[in-house]
Amino acid sequence: MDSISIIVFAVLVVAALIADLKLIGSAHEVSFKTALISSLAFIGMALGYGVFLRYEVGVQASNEFFTAYAIEKVLSVDNLFVIALVFKFFATPKAFRHKVLFYGIVGAFVFRAIFIILGATAIAKTSFAFLGAEQFNIILFIFGGILVYKGIMTLKEQLSDEDEDEDFSETLGARLVRKIFKGKVLDAYHDDKFFVTLKTNEGMVKYGTLLLIVVGVVEVTDLVFAVDSIPAIFSVTQDKMILYTSNIFAILGLRSMYFLLENAQNKFHLLGYGLSLILAFIGAKMISAPWFHMDGMLSLYIVLGILAVTMTLSLIYPKKEEPVHV
Repeated sequence: MDSISIIVFAVLVVAALIADLKLIGSAHEVSFKTALISSLAFIGMALGYGVFLRYEVGVQASNEFFTAYAIEKVLSVDNLFVIALVFKFFATPKAFRHKVLFYGIVGAFVFRAIFIILGATAIAKTSFAFLGAEQFNIILFIFGGILVYKGIMTLKEQLSDEDEDEDFSETLGARLVRKIFKGKVLDAYHDDKFFVTLKTNEGMVKYGTLLLIVVGVVEVTDLVFAVDSIPAIFSVTQDKMILYTSNIFAILGLRSMYFLLENAQNKFHLLGYGLSLILAFIGAKMISAPWFHMDGMLSLYIVLGILAVTMTLSLIYPKKEEPVHV
């Protein structure tokens, strides 16, 4: 990617963040209409940038961008459902959720860049000839194995009848926040503030609020899901800027997508099966890549096809509601 592409990307991202900062200026619940318009705007922005790359850099760069963007967008759906469980567990008021997502995703900008740089650097140094393949890469092979394993485990979770509520109060994100602030974190919300100063026997003391805990949990949750999505997009290209720009455009639209999908867990109850198949497919593609080349656009069509089929089947065969025993 050239400098013009990078400048255009930076301008679009800054503009999007400024618009979001204005939205979170006051605590409010995001309506379905606002979320829909915002989601379409972010998707349109990503599509526009992909078309721009086609003319500025080339067809291959554009295709790689679209494929990586779509894979990240699809795999992020599972992340959104987990975030919904986090909000439910901590009883986060709907008016505060947009603010949590905003700061959580801004943090993801930094961590995703680190993951991509480290991954691309490691991949560039670990390619060699092996079993008839001129470019066998042990890192991509391991990543592929991780994705296949994750896909199988996700499928097992979907097939299991167990439905346990996770205790997010003792997850890594919550423990890190408490440790960083030496336990001075309240177990309650104070409007939409992350910090509040209270009068104690020791004088005025600054405390973190429960909203800060929620941000920490959401941030670490994104890091966990990045272990799936980042290796997956390495199956598309090792170009750091294409990987990063596609990742960031996908992340930018997650806040709006969350509010669209917030109540869709039951409506698209088969989506988990689709995501497990997508993970396994991408992993298998990465493992077989040294000996079998699959066109990037074909991979994109397969991923979108699996997603479309599982969503359609979810609507045709809605989830049966369990009878309430009185």
